[in-house]
Amino acid sequence: MKAKNAIMTAIPIVLCLLLLLVPILELVGLCKGYEFSLNNELVIVIVQAVLAVGALVAFLVIKPEPNLACRAALLLAAPIAVANALCFVDSESVASLIIALICGGCVFTLYIRFLPDSNLKAASAVISVLLTILLAVLFVWGLIYGSVIKQKTVHEEIASPNGEYIAVVCSEKALFGTDTVIYIRKAAPEGKALFGSYRVPDMQVYEGEDHEVKSAVLSWLDDETLIINDRAYRVVKTAKE
Repeated sequence: MKAKNAIMTAIPIVLCLLLLLVPILELVGLCKGYEFSLNNELVIVIVQAVLAVGALVAFLVIKPEPNLACRAALLLAAPIAVANALCFVDSESVASLIIALICGGCVFTLYIRFLPDSNLKAASAVISVLLTILLAVLFVWGLIYGSVIKQKTVHEEIASPNGEYIAVVCSEKALFGTDTVIYIRKAAPEGKALFGSYRVPDMQVYEGEDHEVKSAVLSWLDDETLIINDRAYRVVKTAKE
């Protein structure tokens, strides 16, 4: 019985910590002006969802009486699950966001079914609702401006003479059409972290019609200047100063 109680207490705590991982790494990157990218994004979110579904099934079958530690984890899990889903709103994989939302639904069910009513539960619910509204707004914004359902196809990559920067020619298909976009990115990450790395955000230097993906002429003048169709673009702003 003690072992079962310990396991049922550990499950929501482990789930809470796993869901908190990506938001913390994203927050660190935001504070430093970097973008955080997961090495195996889909794998991470699937692991989160499997644990959330497993926790829900275990609680529904065993119907434990949550102790203080379990209640505290469930109290935090709901807003953390929404914050975790927020981290995948701008993901290039819509599947990651969908799985993160499924994970959040399982956590919310645990929260409703097994956490007794209290003022802290009400406060947690308010925070969760506000984060959910933010999630919905960002999702709709992404639908309108193409950051959610956007198919990016890389057609060409040209490294600068010293190899520090890479010019990337992409075809981006969004809800309202297809554009040719050229980005400058640093070849190497600024630093590595658990399950991912921190990078300087890509700098978009050019946007044109869809047919320009094949006609745009690129060349590097020097290590910090890219020539696109005879026009020069300085790329030093992509470096962290």
